[in-house]
Amino acid sequence: GTPVGDRAGLAPARLLGRPLLSVFSDPGLADEYAGLIQRLRRGKRGARLVYRCDTNLLRRTYLLVIRPSPADQLHFTTRLLQSSTRSGQPAWGRSGPVPITRWDCCSQCAQVALSSVGWFELEDIAVLSLFRTAATHCLRYTICPSCRRMLSAVA
Repeated sequence: GTPVGDRAGLAPARLLGRPLLSVFSDPGLADEYAGLIQRLRRGKRGARLVYRCDTNLLRRTYLLVIRPSPADQLHFTTRLLQSSTRSGQPAWGRSGPVPITRWDCCSQCAQVALSSVGWFELEDIAVLSLFRTAATHCLRYTICPSCRRMLSAVA
């Protein structure tokens, strides 16, 4: 299958020139970043945020640097901090397989929500085997409570 971050709709040629917030599929996440951008513009300040951007076989950590620019604009740059390969296993809960119909994945830290149990690292619950199947469409990018608090505290 096609890696999640490499689908045709997310290719750089299709993203350049689009409004920044249009790349977020989750309205709550788009709202958090819109608020962050407004706070940074008002305060004429920058920010540095670490985030995950994984594909089916790579775990990647990036640094996003946001700097103020002239005319009330912001300049965004990213830098790859770390990249490693990974493999997956079936997902297991405390008492056996975890039945999940939709995977909510935090687009900031790449943790996945398991029902009412909480948020866990992808590698810890071994959901990566889903990225190699037709179930990839079950991922819905959102923001976890921890990252929502972190973004709200910036600026």
